[in-house]
Amino acid sequence: MFARSFLVAPLVSSQLADQEARRLILTKDQIRVLDFLRSHRRVAVSGGAGTGKTVLALEKARRLASEGFRTLLTCYNRQLADHLSSLCAGTLNLDVMSFHQLCHRQVERANRASGRDLVAEAKVTYPGKGLYEVQLPNALGYSLEILPDRYDAIVCDEGQDFQEEFWVSLELFLSDYDSGPLYVFYDDNQNLYARAGTFPIRDEPFSLTTNCRNTTPIHDAAYKYYKGVPVSPPDIQGDDVQFDESPSRDTQATKINARIVDLVARQGVAPGDITVLVADALHKTEYYAALRKLPLPKPATWLEEGIRGKATVLIDTIQRFKGLESPIVILWGLDTVDMSQRQELMYVGMSRAKSLLVIVGRAATCAVVKEMARQ
Repeated sequence: MFARSFLVAPLVSSQLADQEARRLILTKDQIRVLDFLRSHRRVAVSGGAGTGKTVLALEKARRLASEGFRTLLTCYNRQLADHLSSLCAGTLNLDVMSFHQLCHRQVERANRASGRDLVAEAKVTYPGKGLYEVQLPNALGYSLEILPDRYDAIVCDEGQDFQEEFWVSLELFLSDYDSGPLYVFYDDNQNLYARAGTFPIRDEPFSLTTNCRNTTPIHDAAYKYYKGVPVSPPDIQGDDVQFDESPSRDTQATKINARIVDLVARQGVAPGDITVLVADALHKTEYYAALRKLPLPKPATWLEEGIRGKATVLIDTIQRFKGLESPIVILWGLDTVDMSQRQELMYVGMSRAKSLLVIVGRAATCAVVKEMARQ
């Protein structure tokens, strides 16, 4: 499954294009699920990484909006929300934002309309509770007493990350509380996401069971860290997972930079198809700084925690990048993470890679990952 070699196959850019064409076929097959579920107004759709949940959520939101429903497409991750919003720009009847963006927007509008401070009121009612977990979602609920705004339909991606308080307010946001369309897409990896049972949907979830994102080697590596409904690997062949071993952060950064230079300058890969994901979010600034000082071939530039462009190589954390994907992912910063306790980081981080996954770290870190692959 894993390979040590630094060099990838010639013309990586052509390989990426061929694999993407195969993905389009698999994704079209997944979209047929929406036709099957069309008669259902409250549906939970589960699936592991790469099974097409976000693609289906986006398509369902567009279909509802085109049918005249005022529709909200929401998720937990702000990075994902910004990406989905850019894809839906100009779509009538469709608002796209993260759940906390929705909270801030509605609470600010309600405060202006009423002269109240809804967050302050929530803090009095729920003292000592988390602002984002409890107080702000309840302030959103208070805003519904002041503003008439409602949605005819709501589509939620990343539903496993939504807490109980989130669902109460979202349900009340529906113009028809009892039967307004509500679609929830979530990852059913029960070891990681214990909130999945809180959805306000009575019917059994519909399970997606085919990975249509990753190549087979990446699927095999990432799904070693997955527990849930079995997911079949995709019919997309590709390179084995690659390893770059080096003893220190700075020497690892140098290896990452050299690999990216090779991919861009010699293999014809667009810089925007490359993402460096850092597992150790607590020390991310040190990792970012180690790369930032290293030059890239023009016109490529480093981008820290932004919206990717064709000429930018994104550096971000695994946590912030959850829900997104990249043709090439370089996974870094595992040396200071207890992988036995943070298997969700491995699962999420590895599964972001569509075509090529590179793991960078000390020899001991790489050995742990390889050993997991053999189990």
